[in-house]
Amino acid sequence: MQRAFTLPEVLVAILVLAVGILGLASSGTFIAIQAGEARAVTEAALLAGRVVDSLRAIPCATVASGTITTRRATVRWTASPATRTVAVHATLEVPGRRGIRQWPLDALLPCER
Repeated sequence: MQRAFTLPEVLVAILVLAVGILGLASSGTFIAIQAGEARAVTEAALLAGRVVDSLRAIPCATVASGTITTRRATVRWTASPATRTVAVHATLEVPGRRGIRQWPLDALLPCER
């Protein structure tokens, strides 16, 4: 008599394999979505850095609040002049799967006399 797998064993093995493949497929989708969101956050951080650098390059008396938007991110900032510095409060906004995600960013720009 030859030894072989029975039909219930084969069906259980196919079911376990199908569940594993579905788990891998959903993990791949999740990773792709997270990579896209990470790319958008990186773009927003670079944009915020450019904003702060451009504000640093102009005279303190002309620093003003504003907004800049790219296809993936928005940076809104307010400037509060003080005696020797300008406080810049920025907010990075990135659209995600669960709405708009926001990150605060604060910078203190020195003013030369």
